[in-house]
Amino acid sequence: MATTATAPNAAGVHWHAEDGDVVFPGDVLMTIPESEGLVVRVGRGVTRRGSKAREHADSHEMVALYAGTVRVDAGRNKVWVDCDHAKRYMPSVDDLVVGVVADRFADGYRVDIGGAETALLGALEFQGATKRNRPSLKVGDVVYARVTVAHRMMEPEISCILPGSNKSWLSGESELGPLQSEATSMFVDVSLGYARYLLTLTNGDAMDSLNSAGDTRSVISLLSQKLNFELAVGVNGRVWIRTNDPQHTILIALTVQNAQHLRIPQQIELAQRAIATL
Repeated sequence: MATTATAPNAAGVHWHAEDGDVVFPGDVLMTIPESEGLVVRVGRGVTRRGSKAREHADSHEMVALYAGTVRVDAGRNKVWVDCDHAKRYMPSVDDLVVGVVADRFADGYRVDIGGAETALLGALEFQGATKRNRPSLKVGDVVYARVTVAHRMMEPEISCILPGSNKSWLSGESELGPLQSEATSMFVDVSLGYARYLLTLTNGDAMDSLNSAGDTRSVISLLSQKLNFELAVGVNGRVWIRTNDPQHTILIALTVQNAQHLRIPQQIELAQRAIATL
């Protein structure tokens, strides 16, 4: 959730850790004066508490919740902790996630996003949806959504509305929304760290039809030279894949899943072997 405070690069902020530093639970990342200012966006692995230091009695601190690597996005005034070895996904505002509808009720759905609790998805939380014109999802349907509420005392909430986009869910062009459930589509589970890596290869786009995008050394880029497919990556460790051929979908899914345990040269070799089977 967003915390009102001075921006990370503003005067008065005392940094105890920098981007790339390794921290442990309880380590203080930054001390921020209690004054009105810009917004510091607190991402996964970071919480806020009152300062214990006498010289900063009128300030509050951003503290690491678990061991990992500090990440700072100065452009968005956001700080978080990457934890590649984490087993369970912890929702954070603005995360892109691949979820599975677990239950439906009059005003929306409960969606499994891999966290400790299911997330709430309102019936009208789709781009261009109205009371008369909205998706009707079934239990088991897959959706690509954005986390809008993430608080340890509340159920997480997600939305399929992407700010700044005018593409309707009905046209099928919306970046977020229901993902087609058919014989040529599936999703696989990968580690949280690898999911974030894959998302950077698509330049952070909500959903990318990959023909030439990304790092040319990546498995995704190599596979896209021979195959046309759509890919939706969730930071909750799920990757949704769709092609025009079920065998191609399975091939891509297995290659992506197996590549997460390999170094770049080994990933390239794995992708080349997969392509050779076509």
